[in-house]
Amino acid sequence: MRVTNNMMVNNLLRNLYKNYTKMDKSQQMLASQKRFLRPSDDPIGVTRSLRLTTEILNMQQYKRNAEDTDSWLQSSEQAVKNMISVMQRIRELTVQGSSETYSEEDRRKIANEIRELKEQLISIGNTTYAGSYLFSGFKTDKALLTKDGTYDLGGGMLSGGEIIEVNIGISDRIGMNILGQRIFGSMATTTYDEYVLKGVSEFKGVTFDGSNNAIQIQYGSIADVITMDNGSTYTSVDSLRFIEDLNDKIATSSLAGLVRAELENGIIVFKGAREIKINSAGTTMDTKDIMGIEVDRNAVLSKVAVSDLDDIDREISHGSTLYMLKASGTFSGAAKDDEFIIYYGDNTYTITMDKDYTFDDDKEFIYDFNKKLADIPGLAGHMALAIKDGMLAITADKSFKLEGTLNTNFEKLGFKDGIGESGLKSTKVEYAIEGGKLDLFNNPITIASGAQIHINYGGKSYSIDLTDKTYDDTPGNTFNDLINDIQNGINNMPELKGYVTVTGEDGRIRFNADSAFELVYGVTGNFASVTPDIDDTNDRLDISLGNGSPITIKIPHGNYANINDFTQALQSAIDADLSLRGKVNVANDGTNITFYSPLSISLSPADGSGILTSPSQSINEPMDSIGFNTSKSSVYIGDRVESGSSTQLLGVLDQLIKDLEENNSEGIERALSRLDAQIDNINSIRAEIGVKTNRVELTLNRIEDDNVNLRGLLSKNEDIDMAETLMNLQMQQNVYNAALSVGAKIITLSLVDFIR
Repeated sequence: MRVTNNMMVNNLLRNLYKNYTKMDKSQQMLASQKRFLRPSDDPIGVTRSLRLTTEILNMQQYKRNAEDTDSWLQSSEQAVKNMISVMQRIRELTVQGSSETYSEEDRRKIANEIRELKEQLISIGNTTYAGSYLFSGFKTDKALLTKDGTYDLGGGMLSGGEIIEVNIGISDRIGMNILGQRIFGSMATTTYDEYVLKGVSEFKGVTFDGSNNAIQIQYGSIADVITMDNGSTYTSVDSLRFIEDLNDKIATSSLAGLVRAELENGIIVFKGAREIKINSAGTTMDTKDIMGIEVDRNAVLSKVAVSDLDDIDREISHGSTLYMLKASGTFSGAAKDDEFIIYYGDNTYTITMDKDYTFDDDKEFIYDFNKKLADIPGLAGHMALAIKDGMLAITADKSFKLEGTLNTNFEKLGFKDGIGESGLKSTKVEYAIEGGKLDLFNNPITIASGAQIHINYGGKSYSIDLTDKTYDDTPGNTFNDLINDIQNGINNMPELKGYVTVTGEDGRIRFNADSAFELVYGVTGNFASVTPDIDDTNDRLDISLGNGSPITIKIPHGNYANINDFTQALQSAIDADLSLRGKVNVANDGTNITFYSPLSISLSPADGSGILTSPSQSINEPMDSIGFNTSKSSVYIGDRVESGSSTQLLGVLDQLIKDLEENNSEGIERALSRLDAQIDNINSIRAEIGVKTNRVELTLNRIEDDNVNLRGLLSKNEDIDMAETLMNLQMQQNVYNAALSVGAKIITLSLVDFIR
C-alpha cells in the first residue's frame, strides 16, 4: 500500500480532531458538572435521570399538598379548640345559673352572655383559611352558618360525602376538611319563606283623632286602608293591645288571612307570604314615629326555620336523607275545611285548611300549610311543602304516603298521577348526578324527534324518551318545563317512577335516586331479525367501546323463540369476553334491542355475518345539550343538611337561653348534660384532627427523607467525579500536545526538505 504525505496529514488532522473533541467534552463536563450532555452520551443514564427527576417533582408536589393540608388542619384545629373554650365557658355559666342563690335578674344576665357566646360560635363556624370556609364541604366560597345560627351554604345543601381529599403520596390520600354538621349537628327542620316588615324601634304609643288613624298596607298586588277607631289611646306599654286591635281591623279587610301583625321584643312586625309595605299614599298615621316603620319600605324575605326541639336530647345527628314527592300537575286552589291526610312514620295526620284559595294563591297556601305542619308535634321540623322546579313538592326525613282515596284533595295541588289505594311512592334521595349550567335564553336547546337519554339503575338499563321541542326560555319552554318533561319521560317507566327524580337549581339539571345509578350511552342495533335461527352465516357482530378496536362476539347457534331469549343470549356472549364483561348491558323494549355502556359504543356487522343490517353508533347529543358532556356515575350524598335547617348545638343554647330567661331551674339542670354531650363531640373531632395532623407531619418527614435520597441517587447518576474528570482532561491535553509535536515533524517532511 502506497502511503503519501497527504494521507499522513489527513490522518493526523482526523486524530487531532478526535482528541480535541474528547478534550472539549471533558471541559464541558467540568463546566456543567454533569456526566452526560445529550441523550446519546448515556441513554440508560438519561432514562434513569428522567425517572428520578419525575419522582423528585412528584415529591415536591406531594410536599406542597401536605403543607397546605397541614395548614388547613391546623386552622381547623385552632377553630375547634376555640369552640371548646367557648363551650366550657358556657358550661361554667350554666353551673352558676343552676344555683338557687342566683336571682331571676342574675340568670337573665347569664342568658345575655351566653347569647353573645353563641354569636362567637357562629363566627368560629364560619372560619376561613386563605379565603375558603373550613367547614362548608365543597362549597368553600359559602358561609356555613347564618347570623341566626341556621345552616347557610348559599341556599344549597351540605352532604356527608363532601370530603376534600388531597394526594400526599403515591396511593396516599387524606380528607383534610371536617364537615360543619359533624360539629354543630342537625335538627329536623321545616323551613318556609316569609316576608317580614319590621320596625326599628319599640312602639311609642298614640292617640287617634281622625287625622292620623289611616294606614294603607300593600300585600303583593292587593292594597287596603286600615282605619283605627277615633279617640283610641295607646301608651307605650299598650303595644300588645294595639296589635290585637290592629289585627282585628285587618281581619275585616281584603287583607284578612294574608297579613298579620306581631310583637317581637316590643317591636311591631308585619308578616306574610308575599311582599309587604306601608304605602305613603292613603296613610295618615306617622308609622315611623309610632312603630318605627318607614312608609314605602319593602319587607325583607326571610326563611323561617321550625325545628323539632326533642332533637336536642337525641344522639348528635349529622343530617338525614330526603324523601320527596313532586306533583305532576299544577296547583288549582283549595277550599276552606279541605282535609289533607298524610301517613308519616307510624301515625296519620290530618291538615285542615281555614280558608279558600284560588289557583293564584299558591304562595299563601304553601305558607299556611307549612305553618300548620309546624304546629303539629309529630310533623314539626320533619316535613315541608315547597315549590320544586315549578311544581309543588312535599319533602320529609322519613318515608311518607298521601291519602290514597280517589278524588283526594291532594289532586288540587297537582298530585294526580298514581293516587289510588296504595298511595304514592316517595323517593329517598341518596345518590345524585348534576350537569353543567344551562342558559336557555342565549343558548336554546332543541330536542330532536326520537331523542333519548339512557340510564343504568337497579342492575337494569332503560331508555327514556324526550319531548320533541325547543327550550328557549319562553312560556312553556322554560328550564322548569325541560325538567318536568324529562321527569314525565322517567315516570313512563314503572320501574323508575317515584324512585328517580329530576330537579334543577341555578340552571343545572340534577338526577336523583335512592340507589347508585349512572347515565350511559345507548345504541339500538339494526338486526335482521330479533328472533332468528343462528348459524355460521349470522352468529357474529362487532362492538367498539370508546376509541377501542372492534371486538367480535359470537352468539351460540340455535333457534331463539322470542326476543327475551335472544337478548339473554347476546348478553351471555358479551359477558364471555373479559374486555366487555361489566361494560355492556343489553335490554329490549319488546321490539328493539339496545346496547348500553358507560363508554360511547358502536355496532357493526362482523365479516361474513348478516345479523346486523347496518352499522350503528351511540349518539350522546341529547345528554350533551342538557349539560351532561360525558357519561356520569352517581355520587353518594349520604347524611346532609339543607340551607335554613337548624343546628343541634345552637338549638341546645337557644333552649338554655330560654330556660334562663324564664327562670326554669329544671331546664337549666338538663342543659348541663346536653352541653356535656356537645363538648364530648367537639373533643372527639379535635382528636380526629390531631390524628390527621400527626399523619401529615409524619408524611412530610418521610417526603423530606425520600427527597434527599432521590436527589442523592440523581447526583450519583448525573454528577461527575471531579478528580477523575480532571485527570482525564490532563491526559487528553498531554495526548493532544504530543500529537501536535509529532504532527509538526510529519507535516514539515517534503521533497524540498529532503534535497536540502
